[in-house]
Amino acid sequence: MFRDQKMRAIRSKRALSPAISSIIMITITVTVSVVVASWMGSITMNLMSFEEFKITDCQWADDLSYADLMITNHGTHYIVLSNVRINGIQPDHMSFVSGSSKVDPGDTAVVRAFQDFNPSTNYRFRVLTARGNEANYIELAGATSTHSLHFVNATSNVDGSSDKGTHSNLANQRAGPDSAYDVLTEESLVTDNIYSLDASGGYMIVGDGSPDWGSQTGTISFWVRMDSSVQGRFWGQHGDMETRWSGTNLVLDWGGTSSMTSATSFTANKWYFVAIVWDESNDNLYLYVGDESTPPTLDSNSRSGTWTSTTPTPNQNRFLNGYGGNEPVNGQGDDLRYWNIARTLQDIQSDYNFELIGSEPNLQSYFRLNNNFDDIGPNNNDGSGSDSYSFTTNVPFINTENYELDIEIQFTDIDISKNYEEICILLGSASGEHLDVHIWNSDSWDILATDLVQNQWNNITRSITEESITLKFLGSLETNDLVQDTWEIDCALLCSPVN
Repeated sequence: MFRDQKMRAIRSKRALSPAISSIIMITITVTVSVVVASWMGSITMNLMSFEEFKITDCQWADDLSYADLMITNHGTHYIVLSNVRINGIQPDHMSFVSGSSKVDPGDTAVVRAFQDFNPSTNYRFRVLTARGNEANYIELAGATSTHSLHFVNATSNVDGSSDKGTHSNLANQRAGPDSAYDVLTEESLVTDNIYSLDASGGYMIVGDGSPDWGSQTGTISFWVRMDSSVQGRFWGQHGDMETRWSGTNLVLDWGGTSSMTSATSFTANKWYFVAIVWDESNDNLYLYVGDESTPPTLDSNSRSGTWTSTTPTPNQNRFLNGYGGNEPVNGQGDDLRYWNIARTLQDIQSDYNFELIGSEPNLQSYFRLNNNFDDIGPNNNDGSGSDSYSFTTNVPFINTENYELDIEIQFTDIDISKNYEEICILLGSASGEHLDVHIWNSDSWDILATDLVQNQWNNITRSITEESITLKFLGSLETNDLVQDTWEIDCALLCSPVN
């Protein structure tokens, strides 16, 4: 009996309840599922980790203090570069000369690895990505390379105008990315509007009287004040291109007689700003009028799409008198400007009440009339006074401070056989104003880039065919700028990336 009880106990220990059996089956199922999921996940991870990139070239410093590795992503997904090893050892210091750690498909990044290399010695470079993939490259220290970098090496004055603004240390643009910046700072430019032309009984002759301001599109603007009554002719170069009066309303004879009559009524003893804008291609003739306290606005009688005339060549170009010289203005005039474009209302309002520099785009002739008749625009048509005139301190506006950046740098002795393709500018931090870049093209400036992005490389593709090129850094707000801005430039270079 005892033996039977013992056997039943043994059989009881070996038998499992249905609940425990279920738990074991679930555990086994879960374990198998985890193993399968892990295996499948491994396959998925490997597929996602597939990266195709190469070290395509190596460029050595002249003193072998660093090596620049060109790393090109030939795959279809971006890669993230994480580390570099040189003969299995991490270099002393690393930085990006071009691009960044994230390299998009088809792009090339240039990594600079700092180390004291021995000449004529082979070095094995190993570049790792964040996903653990690697590319290897063996190069003899000091060997020549098809890739080339060329750093900015000079200031410039290619357009003949003075720089506006300062460098803190131009050498820092030449040294490569090292967080040592050349800080560009806007210059404070204040030109006081001290005088205006008092032409009571006299007038001004523009140049020798022959300059033709009758371009296909154009803008002529000025300030004028009549002393005792509404009279005289503000400007004219021909009987069919001048101003006159109908009562107290201004008449424009522009390519013909009575092209338009202003809705604005003028009075004496008050400074007025007047801008006449025309566009022969679009048949537009606009008149803008403002005063000392009111910005200029479009006169309601302006003609949009209905002015079908052309401007005539000059008989004699005169200010504060008509072309015939018989109706001088008894009063004052100031700040005479001629542009060869049809300026917009926004353009006009942006600078009507302060003096310009004279080098603004499309400005052709500019007379500040500050005790002289100098034309400080590119046409350089200095004028003269005729009959009774003088200069007075009665002026329509007094200048406020204006900050500008207009500063040139230059690459010289460029080996054009290297087929440079990219101009690379590393911009650090900047204040509120955007930074633009222009490039000199034989005899004028082309826009190369606008609004450089902070804290990264700005790479611009450009075919280089000359042994020197000049860049110009410009603040995006160059008129009525009351804030002095700065920009950090860490590096500026030419790069010939390997395809």
